[in-house]
Amino acid sequence: TGTISNGLLLSAELKFRDQTELLKGWVGDALELLLHGQRIFLPSLLSFWRMYDRVVCEDHTVVGCEWRHDQISYEEHMGDPLSTWYSSITSLRSLYHYRPLTLAADNTKPILVVTGAKDQAIPLVHVRECFRRLGGKKYLRFDSRAGHQMLRQTLQDETSRVIVGWSLAVLDGSLGDLAVETPSLSVETVAPTRLSAEYQRVEGEGEGAVGPEL
Repeated sequence: TGTISNGLLLSAELKFRDQTELLKGWVGDALELLLHGQRIFLPSLLSFWRMYDRVVCEDHTVVGCEWRHDQISYEEHMGDPLSTWYSSITSLRSLYHYRPLTLAADNTKPILVVTGAKDQAIPLVHVRECFRRLGGKKYLRFDSRAGHQMLRQTLQDETSRVIVGWSLAVLDGSLGDLAVETPSLSVETVAPTRLSAEYQRVEGEGEGAVGPEL
């Protein structure tokens, strides 16, 4: 909710993919006329393939972690009738035309961004660009052992702890003691020198990643 309300992940402030321009432009206009508000199966138009993943690591460390597509999870969700995979073109296009009441740069509320460094749907390099544009007190935590589905993998407890720990820091006014960015799911204060090697390694891995295909 925070990312949507602040425009953090929307093309209204940051262009994501060239294909998005097709839906925003005349192709989207034509589809609206042809379909007349009919709801369509979104995977027939958008690729969710990279969103279903798992990361395999050697000895459960951040060394040698490899991203892999989770075909079983992908097929289960594609066939789940309770999944909200249907939308009208009009509704889908509204995401690309939406203008947030508060721009990301004008944000004044504390925000925590947690992501998997191996995410190929919303790669780390893209998350960091959005994070850079965000105003206010902001904190980024990423982990090389996780991809897009980090809460469905092996990091549920660590992810929950960092969210709860950050929330407690907001409540007790100790956010100033937290490091702005750490390459781990930690709410502890970390000196910048301890981050540099892991940060540069993970950032280098994310340079070639791309988002979901249209």
